[in-house]
Amino acid sequence: MSHPRDRAIGAQLRAIRKTQTDLKLEDAAELLQWSPATYSRIETGKRHVTSEEVMAILVAYKVPVAQRDEMVAKAKNNMQPGWWDAPLPGVSPDFGTLASYEAEADRLTDWSPLLVPGLMQTHGYARGYMLQAGGAPQDVEVRWMARFQRQQALRRVRYTGYIGAAALHTRFGTENEFTEQLQHLHVMASAVNTSIRNVRRTQPCCIRSC
Repeated sequence: MSHPRDRAIGAQLRAIRKTQTDLKLEDAAELLQWSPATYSRIETGKRHVTSEEVMAILVAYKVPVAQRDEMVAKAKNNMQPGWWDAPLPGVSPDFGTLASYEAEADRLTDWSPLLVPGLMQTHGYARGYMLQAGGAPQDVEVRWMARFQRQQALRRVRYTGYIGAAALHTRFGTENEFTEQLQHLHVMASAVNTSIRNVRRTQPCCIRSC
């Protein structure tokens, strides 16, 4: 199974290849002496890529030193707190501002009438929604990584999520991915310091009993 870190790095490498070079995937693979299949798996996040490999790729692409070193550092550190200070391809600066506030908060409350809240979303559900909303495929994995990093705040804050009934009946992603999302909500509802409630009309109820 691919890891969010590898999906995000692969998406960034793909974006750099397409925007900062004239190389097709096959050309990049030949330049780096990898097979096209292997390099495709790196760009799609299906193969783990080391920080040394990221360095080699960016050197081959002749990426500016500052940009190269920043991305290699992220590959080594898996985007530690403070990642939002540097803009990511396809991620709105407002998203980074929100992440910085969440990182400093003690309590978080979400009201989401039509969607599962971002802090509760799984990869398949989030990806399905982003694509359906018109997100560029090359940006979706980077945006997911930013969302995944935001979710790390749940390890230390008191979280309350109010979710509209419509959100639990509106599918994004495949049927299996939507089922996984609903199962994830049930698991998170049992977590310490987490309360998730389904709002039916004006009366909220505990999602575990719905």
